[in-house]
Amino acid sequence: MPLQLRDVEVREAEPSDAEAVATFLLAAWREAGPESLGFTGATPELMAEIATTEAIGARIRRDGRRLFLARSREGVMGFAATRPLDGRSVELAGIIVGRAAAGQGVGTRLVEQALAAASRDGFARMVVRTERTNDRAIAFYRTRGFEPAADCIERVGELQVPVLELARDVHEQPRTEDRLE
Repeated sequence: MPLQLRDVEVREAEPSDAEAVATFLLAAWREAGPESLGFTGATPELMAEIATTEAIGARIRRDGRRLFLARSREGVMGFAATRPLDGRSVELAGIIVGRAAAGQGVGTRLVEQALAAASRDGFARMVVRTERTNDRAIAFYRTRGFEPAADCIERVGELQVPVLELARDVHEQPRTEDRLE
């Protein structure tokens, strides 16, 4: 039976959610494969470092960072993380939706939660970066009001990854047709 969006709770993560998020992150990485878009440069060693309960817990509500969780009875379906860049801008530093929930509105709800929190926190602008060749992610962000802002190179371990930075005003409401996933 397909996932029903009404059965998915999207909320800000609590420190007690760190273990579930760490488990989900490793499972999503294994399912997608280490060379898949979104995980470029994520070696087993890097994943072992960042996907621990302690590492995830350190990113929950610390230093202005936020983590938003999509969860159903089956467990974590996805998450989005933000971190402040400066007094005006916040970065959507990561968003991962599990394959079972892909295309069902979970990613949209996570972005909406991140935007609402950024607005409440007084930020005016949200930026996100994704691999330049990740057409699916770029299309996802564009339909949610993000526009290309800059081409960049990010260093991931030993790799230099070409990325596209997209940005949007956190107060702008997407058009109704943009809300569909």
